[in-house]
Amino acid sequence: MIEAYLKHEEERNSQGIPALPLSPEQTEGLCALLANPPAGKEDFLMNLFTQRISPGVDPAAEVKAAFLAGITTGIKSSPLIDKVKAVQILGTMIGGYNVQPLIDALNDVELADEAACALSGLTYVYDAATQVIDLAKSNAAAKTVVDSWAKAEWFTKRAGVPETITVKVFKVEGEINTDDFLLQVMPGVVLTFRCTLSLWERPVSRVVSRKLPSGVMKAIRLLLSVMWSGRALRVSPHVTVCSGILVTTFHVFRTSVAVA
Repeated sequence: MIEAYLKHEEERNSQGIPALPLSPEQTEGLCALLANPPAGKEDFLMNLFTQRISPGVDPAAEVKAAFLAGITTGIKSSPLIDKVKAVQILGTMIGGYNVQPLIDALNDVELADEAACALSGLTYVYDAATQVIDLAKSNAAAKTVVDSWAKAEWFTKRAGVPETITVKVFKVEGEINTDDFLLQVMPGVVLTFRCTLSLWERPVSRVVSRKLPSGVMKAIRLLLSVMWSGRALRVSPHVTVCSGILVTTFHVFRTSVAVA
């Protein structure tokens, strides 16, 4: 696993891009190595475990959280991660698969304080908040978490906004927006709606009938008729090529439809 990852990292570095996060399969292999780490590879393995696995509800995070939960309950072990450190690492995983193991740790006298500290900094707990609130009636560590949430310490304890923020800006031709509304119409065809103002207009049938299958045409007309209920629909075409894929954007009044 180590050799394969190092090779992947070298290939990515040669392209000027970082290595990909670990997959669930790679994470399982990493957990196996952490249980019995090769001599001299301890720091490397811990760096992968703490820095190269996506948090939240990523499939690899589920493997990571399960391994750490096993350590906190004594089912699993690692010479590099004791129970307290396992709770601390769980606390860095933002939310998702790490939440239940942390709640369970509130009932462990050895881990309760550390679990309370970790949970106090999390906000992506969703329905699990009810568990903590109910547990707070009889558990001092859980009450600490609830009190911290009530005071919004997850926010107030954060460092302030720095005086200067250095960023990189990438200029992309055309219109790209990360909060586009995507709708899969058929395999390979995605409609994207976003706010924009067309510079000129042509009837939708004259533009798309020669470019798209009739089924897609029908879907576009149906979607737009629902959104604007009865208004005359006119669009303007914009065609670009991105990574060898033809992308056609139709500007519809204040919304655009991107068909890839």
